[in-house]
Amino acid sequence: MSENQRPMHWMCAALYGHFGLWAHSLRTVLMLLFALMMNYMLVRSEGARVMNAGYQVHMGEMLFSYLHQGFNMIMASLAFFVMMSEIPKQVPYQKYSTLRMTRRRWLASLMLFCMMIVLLYLALMIVSSVLFSLPHVTPGGGWSDLERLAADPNFIYEPPYIPAYVTSSLSPLAAGVIAGAVLFLFWTAMAFIILLSSLYRAPNVGIVICVAFITGSIVILVESIPGLILPDQFSTMGRIAARFEEHKLTAVMLSMGGWLLLNGLLAALMDRRVQRMDIEFSGKE
Repeated sequence: MSENQRPMHWMCAALYGHFGLWAHSLRTVLMLLFALMMNYMLVRSEGARVMNAGYQVHMGEMLFSYLHQGFNMIMASLAFFVMMSEIPKQVPYQKYSTLRMTRRRWLASLMLFCMMIVLLYLALMIVSSVLFSLPHVTPGGGWSDLERLAADPNFIYEPPYIPAYVTSSLSPLAAGVIAGAVLFLFWTAMAFIILLSSLYRAPNVGIVICVAFITGSIVILVESIPGLILPDQFSTMGRIAARFEEHKLTAVMLSMGGWLLLNGLLAALMDRRVQRMDIEFSGKE
C-alpha cells in the first residue's frame, strides 16, 4: 500500500471502530427510538394543522417545514446530545488508535465521525418524516401557497403555509437544502463542543452547555430583554429569519458562515488539547 493510500486506510478503519462502539451502545439505540417517536408526534401534529386549515400540501414543502423549524428542535437535539455524550468511547481502543495513526489523525477521525453521525441523524429524521407524512400530502411539486393564490387572489389575506420570503425566491429543493445545511452546521458545532469537553474528561459539561444553547431563549425569556442575542436564535432557518425584518436569506447565509467559523475554532482547541493530553482510557467496551 502506498504512503498516500495509508492515511485513508487508517481513517476508514478508525471510523469503523468509532461507529461500532457507538452503535452498540444501549444509550444510542434508546435515543434513536426516542427521536423517532418525537418525530412521529411532530408529523401527526403537522398533519392535523394542515387538515384543519383545509390546505393541500406537497411532500417537498412539508419536509421543508420540518427542516425550517428543526423538526421537534429541543427534543431532537436532546436525543442527539445524549447519543454523542460517549464520544470518544472511554476504552483502551482509543490509546491503540493513537499509536497506529498519530494523535492528530485520531482527532481528525473523531471529528469526521461526528460529522458523519450528524448526517446520518439528519437523514434519519428526513426519511422518517417522509414516511410518516405520506397520509397527509397530495401529489405534486412546487409551493401550494402559490397555487392557492393563483386560484383565489383573496388568499393573500390568509396565513401562508410557508413563509413568503421562501416561496418568493426559492424552490422547495433549494429551500430544503439550505434549511438542512443550517441544522447540519448547528448540530456539528454541538457535537464538537461535547467532543471537546470529553477530551477534558467532562462530557457532561458539554451536554449542559449544548442544552443551554438550545433553551436559552426559554430560560432567559429573551422577549423581555430587547437586543439580547442567544445561540439558539441561530439554530434553524426559521429562528434566524424570525430575528430579521428584511434580508432574511442573507442573514441565514451569514449565520451559516458564523457556525463554520465556530466549528473551525473548536477544531483548533481540540487539536491543542489532544497534543498535550494523556490519552489513557480504562473503561469497558
